[in-house]
Amino acid sequence: TMTFTDEYEPLPSTGPPDRPHIIEIAGLKGYDYEDDDGLWRVNHPRQVMIWDVIATVLFKISPGTLEQFLNPEVEYFKLMCGPFDKGGCDFIIWRKNQEVLVGHYVDLVFHKNPARRYDCLEWDYLVRCDVGDDGAWKLKRAAFCHYTPRNMESVW
Repeated sequence: TMTFTDEYEPLPSTGPPDRPHIIEIAGLKGYDYEDDDGLWRVNHPRQVMIWDVIATVLFKISPGTLEQFLNPEVEYFKLMCGPFDKGGCDFIIWRKNQEVLVGHYVDLVFHKNPARRYDCLEWDYLVRCDVGDDGAWKLKRAAFCHYTPRNMESVW
């Protein structure tokens, strides 16, 4: 089963489901397995919410990174990681005031296959959430295989 940790005091493991939690990473063991056909499958636990994943990723980078992300006085937070210009997949966690965007995308200008090079971003996964004044998160939109112009502001 999925468990949460109390490593970060502002996000207790017993907090309500619409608040972020820090995932106990050791509890994830056993979720990946190799099928008979040799392909890796992932069996995701259903009780994990995107805000739990965001909080855990930022906490594992550093508690200070998570603190900055959660600070309501910080109006803008953007974390990007990936190859950026090598045709691979990039990942972003972005907060503007009380809106959060998280996604995984490919910049098609740099696609390995010249026939698939386009002046746009292909979002394999794109999720937007709102965070209430009380700290409660609400899923606003989720998309798979979504296309936007390369201007990152257009994704909002």
